[in-house]
Amino acid sequence: MIKSRLILGALMAVVALGGAVGGARWARSQGTFPEGAFVVGADDTRWVVGGGVKYRISFVTDDADLLPGLREGAVVATVAEAQAALGAGGSGAPAPARAPANPAESLVGQRVRACNYGVDFDIGVARVEWTKTVLTNTAAGNGMWIVAIIDVTNASNKAEALTTRPLQLRDGRGREYNVREYPPDPVDLFRAYMVHAPFQNFEPGITEQSVVVFQVPDDVGPLTLVGRRDFC
Repeated sequence: MIKSRLILGALMAVVALGGAVGGARWARSQGTFPEGAFVVGADDTRWVVGGGVKYRISFVTDDADLLPGLREGAVVATVAEAQAALGAGGSGAPAPARAPANPAESLVGQRVRACNYGVDFDIGVARVEWTKTVLTNTAAGNGMWIVAIIDVTNASNKAEALTTRPLQLRDGRGREYNVREYPPDPVDLFRAYMVHAPFQNFEPGITEQSVVVFQVPDDVGPLTLVGRRDFC
């Protein structure tokens, strides 16, 4: 544990020095930040960014002068690179990537803006299930169900439901999959998962969890969540 904390301290020291050395990566030239990037602001503040949010970094002071006793690993510029370095024991060698448990798993954390009937919604995938059967409804042939528990925020100033279910999945081959209902019955579905029904109004500014289901072939992937704009 102490070793990992020291290694992490060394990594954060690299972040602290990042704006002063040639290894810094500049957002101006690339248009956006990589997910989980360590960023030095123009005012010399230090941040880590992800999901459209910036988080201020709090540093640990090396008052015991321990850093000089640590060997230096690879330069890291994002949280993912730091985690990989720590997972490899600080050697700088990337840790083996964990294979997704199923094609749906990559949807977790994806966020989109969707719209129906003039009302915008910010929607993110909180968790997923990859299953052959949903509420006694078995997918035919090589079909599989993806149950997506979604965080829904009404971004407008009036109440509205996800009336048209304005979401799609798109895979790496360009195939698109709309939300499926009947089967399963959407009333039975929201009751089973104890979430807000997509056909009920979402109040402005309030985030609530809901559930939608897609049917896809078992060879689908990689998957991207797409927000449609229906009657907007």
